[in-house]
Amino acid sequence: MFRLLIFFPIILLSQEVYMLPDDSNTLIDALNTDILSAKKEIFILTPAISEYTTVRSLKKLSKKNIPITIISNIPQNDKNKISHLSLLNNISIFTLKSFANEDIKSSFICVDDKKYYHLSNSLNQAKLKETHAFATFSKGSCTHFFKTLIKRCQPY
Repeated sequence: MFRLLIFFPIILLSQEVYMLPDDSNTLIDALNTDILSAKKEIFILTPAISEYTTVRSLKKLSKKNIPITIISNIPQNDKNKISHLSLLNNISIFTLKSFANEDIKSSFICVDDKKYYHLSNSLNQAKLKETHAFATFSKGSCTHFFKTLIKRCQPY
C-alpha cells in the first residue's frame, strides 16, 4: 500500500504505463526503438543490463557517436553486460559511491532529455516478466537529475 502511494504521482503523470509482466515485450521494444532513435545523449541508472536486445541497441548507438552514460552499483557482475559496454567508444560508466554494497532497485533511462523511462527492476526481460511491477514513460526534461547524480559517482 505504502509503495503504491509513493509511485502514484509517477504513474499519474506518465504518458504510458506498462504493467509487468504482461507488457514486458512491448516495453523492451519501445525502449530499444527510443535508444536507436536518440540524437543527443542517453543516461541510464540501473542495477544491471542483461537484456541482449538492449545491449545490442546500445552498441549500435555508440557507433553513431552519441554519448551514453551508465550508472550502476556493481557493473562487474557475471550476468551484467555493463562491463562489456565499457570497452566501446562513447560509453561512460560510473558507479555510485554511496551504494557500493547495496542494490539499486529500479532503472531510470533518459533519452535526449525528452523521453524518460522508469522501470521497477533492472534491464532484464526475464526479471521484468517474473515481477508484478510497472514501468512508465514520460516526456520532459530529465538530464538534470542524471548530471546531479554523476557528481556523486566515481568512474568505473
